[in-house]
Amino acid sequence: MNNPKVKILYFTDPYCSWCWATDPMLFTLKEHYGDQIEIQHVMGGLVKDMSTFSDGHNHISTASAVLPHWRMVSERSGQPIDENLWLEIENYPHFSTWPANVAAKAAGFQGKEIGEQFLRRIRRAALTERKIVSHEEVLLELVKDVEGMDLVQFKNDLNSPKAQQAFQDDLDLCRTYGVTGFPSMLFYTENTAALEASASAEAAETPLAYLLNGYKTMRSYEKALKLLSPEIQKRAPKSVETLLTSYGPLTTREFAEIYETEMSEMETILQEQSNAGKISAEALRGGTLWFLK
Repeated sequence: MNNPKVKILYFTDPYCSWCWATDPMLFTLKEHYGDQIEIQHVMGGLVKDMSTFSDGHNHISTASAVLPHWRMVSERSGQPIDENLWLEIENYPHFSTWPANVAAKAAGFQGKEIGEQFLRRIRRAALTERKIVSHEEVLLELVKDVEGMDLVQFKNDLNSPKAQQAFQDDLDLCRTYGVTGFPSMLFYTENTAALEASASAEAAETPLAYLLNGYKTMRSYEKALKLLSPEIQKRAPKSVETLLTSYGPLTTREFAEIYETEMSEMETILQEQSNAGKISAEALRGGTLWFLK
């Protein structure tokens, strides 16, 4: 049976707390399904201008109102988050997440892997280090943490019409699919176009795509994969050290999801490796981040 590659459009924003909460599932998708899937990040531009922003669902219209929301996300998801970033953002009435979205697109001009690593780095900086990654000087400082990333090229790309247009193209893609909240993931396959062109009864009964809006469990994502590609194969994850080499620093929650293990048990396993001198830990508000030594 044909087993088509599943493609995923991941609609996101560097400051989105529920997107940070989804990183455990994102890494698990990559680790368990490898080259059987292909993920494309689409930047959604969560806040254009804080002075006019309103999220009625979460009762957020000011920077200070984000604090309890971020704390709730951390407690529900198990991901470390320092919500006090928003006390600093209060000093910028017209704060916008858009510059960070443009930065993610600019980094992507240096290759998909560097683009994804930089997006992860600025997301971690915002959510756990209280860094305002909408500020150019902060973005330029974080470039040094991404191996192989060219600072001069990034600075030129960051201020180029090309990066602005790439972000605008992503905003247009959000509108095309009716995406207004993050995270959202659109699962589809290489066969989608052929199926759409077919009028057969078999094609009519075949799912073309699944759009999953909001924070979801790994089970929901795997269900979409199986429906679109029934013979997709789940793979065993690599070692802790290999994961840290591949993805950079990971949280306890992310390791727990990848290894399908309870948080407390995972913390014990990681601490044992730390005691053996293989990895090191950094305590964060609401959790722990692990590094390769």
